[in-house]
Amino acid sequence: MITPGALEACVEGVLYLEISPADLARLDRFEGDFYARSSVSVTTDAGVSVTAFAYILKEEYRHILSPDEWDAEAFARQGIRRFLADYCGFER
Repeated sequence: MITPGALEACVEGVLYLEISPADLARLDRFEGDFYARSSVSVTTDAGVSVTAFAYILKEEYRHILSPDEWDAEAFARQGIRRFLADYCGFER
């Protein structure tokens, strides 16, 4: 988990480029009050360093989730469908 103020953290993820301001606003609504969009420095597998946004769980909600609860396989089977349905369901 990345925490604000952390000097360095390593997480696996996907880096999306050229995201429009409208899509960022949609993602902000999707993430809701639990997460804050923060600017972070990212180093890709190719060693390229870029500035990107990450949604970081707010301190007041950290007691709800633990890093052990994330199940990438379950998300790939079920969660991605909910995410896409919710994200694509936003009005532009």
